[in-house]
Amino acid sequence: MHATVLKKIKRTIKKIVRFSIYERNEAYWYRRNLLDDIPELDINLTIDLSLHNASETIDWLKSFVEPWMYNEKEIRIGLKEKHYFANAKIDDVIIAYSKVGFNRVYIDDYRMIVDLPKRVSVLYHIYVLREHRKNNVAKYLLSKLLSELKENNFVSMCCQIAIWNKASIGLFSSLGFKRIAHVKFFKLFGVLRFWLIKKEDENRFALTTHFSVFS
Repeated sequence: MHATVLKKIKRTIKKIVRFSIYERNEAYWYRRNLLDDIPELDINLTIDLSLHNASETIDWLKSFVEPWMYNEKEIRIGLKEKHYFANAKIDDVIIAYSKVGFNRVYIDDYRMIVDLPKRVSVLYHIYVLREHRKNNVAKYLLSKLLSELKENNFVSMCCQIAIWNKASIGLFSSLGFKRIAHVKFFKLFGVLRFWLIKKEDENRFALTTHFSVFS
């Protein structure tokens, strides 16, 4: 019992340090030019796609076991800005979902709202249940979202991917996403934010207190 209590205390201290004193995040940012052709993909599953069913997707997120997938601030802004809350179903059961934002988005890793350039979108998440991950469901759903955005005159989709996430890097690269920046984020004492950003055409990281990789 004593060891268990000590572990809980250590976890609590780490959370306090992380959220009140010091936060750090490192990721690559990718961009897909929607003016380029988007390949038509097909899979050997009968899937029903709902690209705009926000209430259904949000209800599913609320009931899911991964708490990071349901972010109230992210969803609140998404509903106000009419973001895409897409899902994919087999036999009326959701097996995958994705969120795409534009205009104003909340980036939880930075704990801030970002105003996007016109006709630029950001992919928040794309997630497929483990038992369906070998069936190209993520690639199929993402390709449909790209086509939808292109039809609505968007010029690009951006996303951030953790530097260790090789699977996601492979997925997005296979659909024409190009890496545009390596970003290291720091937050001190819950207030001071700064970034080290190295764009793909640059040799060094640049220190900035204003985040932007979209230009």
